[in-house]
Amino acid sequence: MTEAAIKKLGFTKVETGEDTYFYGLSVADQEFISVGNDQLVEGKWYVDFICPQSDKPSIRVYSSSELKNLINILRRNKI
Repeated sequence: MTEAAIKKLGFTKVETGEDTYFYGLSVADQEFISVGNDQLVEGKWYVDFICPQSDKPSIRVYSSSELKNLINILRRNKI
C-alpha cells in the first residue's frame, strides 16, 4: 500500500519524532494504525486494526482496496 492511498482514505498523520510518523484513523470507535515510516516492509505501508478488548492488532491489511472495504463496512454498520 502507498502513503498516498492511506492519506486518500482519510488517515491523519501522527508525528512521533523528528523524522518519524505514522497514520491513524478512528471509525465507529475502532482504531486503525499504520506502520511507521521508519518500519515499512519492502517500501510498502500496511495498517493494523486494533482490537479494543486487547489493545493488540487483530487484523493487518496490506491492500488499500481491502482497507477501503473494511472501513466502509464499519461506517455503514456502526451502531
